[in-house]
Amino acid sequence: MSQEIDVQTSSPNLHKYDYELYRDRQKQLCFRLLLFQFIICIGYFVYVVIILNTPLTQTFLPLFVVATLFALFLWKIGRYSWAVIFNLSALNILLFLISERLTTNTGIDLYYVAIGAEALVLFGYEQRKAGVGFALFSILLFLLTRFLDFEAIPPKVYSQNEESIFFAINSIASFSISIYCVVMLMTVNNQTQKKLQQITMTAEAQNAELQKTNKELDRFVYSASHDLKSPLSSIKGLIHIMEIGEESERQECMAKIKQRVNAMDDFLKDLTTYSRNSRLVVSFEFVLLKQVVKELLASFESSKEANKINFQIEIKDDFVVKADAYRLKVVLTNLIANAIKYADFAKAQPKVTIKAYKKNEDAIIQVVDNGIGIASEHLGKVFNMFYRATEKSSGSGLGLY
Repeated sequence: MSQEIDVQTSSPNLHKYDYELYRDRQKQLCFRLLLFQFIICIGYFVYVVIILNTPLTQTFLPLFVVATLFALFLWKIGRYSWAVIFNLSALNILLFLISERLTTNTGIDLYYVAIGAEALVLFGYEQRKAGVGFALFSILLFLLTRFLDFEAIPPKVYSQNEESIFFAINSIASFSISIYCVVMLMTVNNQTQKKLQQITMTAEAQNAELQKTNKELDRFVYSASHDLKSPLSSIKGLIHIMEIGEESERQECMAKIKQRVNAMDDFLKDLTTYSRNSRLVVSFEFVLLKQVVKELLASFESSKEANKINFQIEIKDDFVVKADAYRLKVVLTNLIANAIKYADFAKAQPKVTIKAYKKNEDAIIQVVDNGIGIASEHLGKVFNMFYRATEKSSGSGLGLY
């Protein structure tokens, strides 16, 4: 029979999806949109000022660039909300002033759609009212430029060919911003959905673990009461026999009472060990495995059954594992004790071999014996609480739990 321990050197971490993660994502969206907006401003500058030779004083481009840079500055110093509010306000006002100078044939009004999309993305779901408010503000300015004529702002006249070029550029730029906003919304939605799925899976796993714990608790109450009640009932019966029996019977009853008391004491020790294991934090340290095994085998020297068994240690002297030393000793002690308890003394040479080897990042420890063994249908349950793989067992069933 081979009993195996897999000593893990690391444990997975479960990342939490909380409000801070959401806010960090919104900050990154804000930065990307501002950067994208700045690139479009530079492209516009190249076309209007350099290619069309339009005097810089006759454009609002410097104001757009300055507004975008100032919004980026606010983002840099951590004023994320102010960066969003200032950027959207400046864009709407400057676009309104430009729209009054240019004809609708240039497609300048298309930017109102892009700015509205930006508002919805930058404010996000948590501040959706502010996002909708800025989007409605953009619609209001669009309606004002369409149906009101502010004579104080002189119009800028371009040729039909220039208007066509402007329309193409404005269409591409505004649609690019709008599409970019939609893509970012889809990305955020996808990431959020994955996180929600992860949370759901975690909750389901925790629920399953809770149900398992409840079942184990029920089994614990039943088994503990049974394992304590049986020897107590037996002791009561033996005491009654002692009261009415002869001296020889009393001595025999006394020996049996000691056996029952020792069994109860072992059971309570197992409960104490289990309770301590469940409360203690796992403390990893480097352990010389062969030295630990030798110490454990030495503790069984007083056992008559152990002295009939040939113990072999196939572990290198310098073999080191990273594990909780206390828990490792508890598990190995129980495995060795089981190997001794269920040894087949009908065989010519009962033996127990403790071996260990490395496998990737893990240390595999095996306790192999030629005893009576465990039936295959019981192998998957030997680590359950209070489970006994054989009717001959007198233990608590907590040793390997």
